[in-house]
Amino acid sequence: MDQAIPSRLCGRPFNETDLARLRQEIALAQPPLRAEIARRVCRALEWTDIQGRPKLMSARVGLLRLHRAGLIVLPPPTCGNGNGRRF
Repeated sequence: MDQAIPSRLCGRPFNETDLARLRQEIALAQPPLRAEIARRVCRALEWTDIQGRPKLMSARVGLLRLHRAGLIVLPPPTCGNGNGRRF
């Protein structure tokens, strides 16, 4: 582990139990895609907006931060975002 577990993640409280739950959802995700993992994490941690829709973008940002900190391992992205491509 490169870094300590953050106390907040994307504006919500976060602890070691949540991290263990994230790791479990990553292991169970079929297919192992980042979008599917974000959907599972939103359901497991009840990350929803006022209207009850999952906060998928916040979940993806949080997952990427944890991945870059070395706390979780995400599968490689399936598609790039197009940055750095020449026309």
